[in-house]
Amino acid sequence: VHNTLNLVAGNLAVFTGGVLALGSNATINIAGGTLSLTGTGALNIISNYNVNYTLDSVTTGAELLGGATLNNVTVNTGAGHIVTLANNLTVAGIMTLQSGILNLNAHNLIVNGNIAATNAGRIASDSLSSITIHTASTVLGALNFTPLADTVRSLTVFVGGLNGNVRVNTNLVIADSLHFIQGSVYIGNDTLQMGVLGTITGASATSYVDRKSVV
Repeated sequence: VHNTLNLVAGNLAVFTGGVLALGSNATINIAGGTLSLTGTGALNIISNYNVNYTLDSVTTGAELLGGATLNNVTVNTGAGHIVTLANNLTVAGIMTLQSGILNLNAHNLIVNGNIAATNAGRIASDSLSSITIHTASTVLGALNFTPLADTVRSLTVFVGGLNGNVRVNTNLVIADSLHFIQGSVYIGNDTLQMGVLGTITGASATSYVDRKSVV
């Protein structure tokens, strides 16, 4: 696939001995269909690629198994539709939550690039999932959680740049640990609650929870 693979219905299964090859900067659009690997079936990804989820609820499949080559991921499934993770998700480029819900489903989310500025979608999480934000500068967008599914096991903040921060635009419960490497968390008028045995590590004059500044 040199450019775009559109999966609109059914399941595209790569069986034992088969290989699905993706070209540089190719895009997989999940719009009602799914992608799976069976036996020794494999993905052959030579460069960065992107994944878009649209139109319907789905549980993620082989499309997210490209490792470090997975660049941009977009969730734009519409209100009421849910993308449920079957594995941990690491995004090297831009994470866009345009509409719908990304359900971490006891898996972890790592964003090594950025979060898109327009994010009407939300994250559903519980105390089995952790989130790591690792960006070169202040995160463009914000983390928005679903009410009653707004808990994470841990949040790690590694935001570079002068006064770098990540915004949380909803209430958030951190069951275990809030770990600062660099940068701060802006919570605004919402509430960040630590679990009973929760810990905060790495806090400093430049790494803290901010409820006062205007960003």
